[in-house]
Amino acid sequence: MLNILARSHKVQGGFTLLEILVVLVIMAIGTAMAVFSTGIMDPDRDVARETRRLHALLEMAREQAVFQGRTIGLEIEDGSYRFFLYDRRPDDAGNMISLWVPMADDEIFRSRTLPEDIVIELFVDDRDVQLPASDDEEAPGPQIILLSSGDISTFEVHFFREASTVRYRLIGDNRDGLLVRTPDEEGS
Repeated sequence: MLNILARSHKVQGGFTLLEILVVLVIMAIGTAMAVFSTGIMDPDRDVARETRRLHALLEMAREQAVFQGRTIGLEIEDGSYRFFLYDRRPDDAGNMISLWVPMADDEIFRSRTLPEDIVIELFVDDRDVQLPASDDEEAPGPQIILLSSGDISTFEVHFFREASTVRYRLIGDNRDGLLVRTPDEEGS
């Protein structure tokens, strides 16, 4: 009799297969929700990030141009962009010359290269600008000008992937300033 009572109080250890499967399903749902909420599955998030980065850099360059009383230019190339200062310097003969000097030593306004799969297009005064190759050392210079008065060139920069229909636009003019247009805003 003692042996029967001892067996009835014995508790089974471990989980059933059903309990393990329920936990795995709950974990999978939680992981999927986290992935979708962080935008990891968004293939165009790099395009949005690059558009917003250039927007922020242009805002900072515009403020710096006004505060320092200097003209700053932005040169956009095929797959990259860089900032310039308009400067007056003496040449070898002592004559003052005006020239665009790259801001290569400035950590904020250094040259930037876009990821290979992002395409950039430039329109200045509603005209499509043919972008030079980024390895061209004798590039024509800035296409976008930020004056010390706060005025800016009228331009549009489009960022997109060739395989995507999603385009982000960075727009600049003296009336509205600098604006980013997202694909969501384009539809409304």
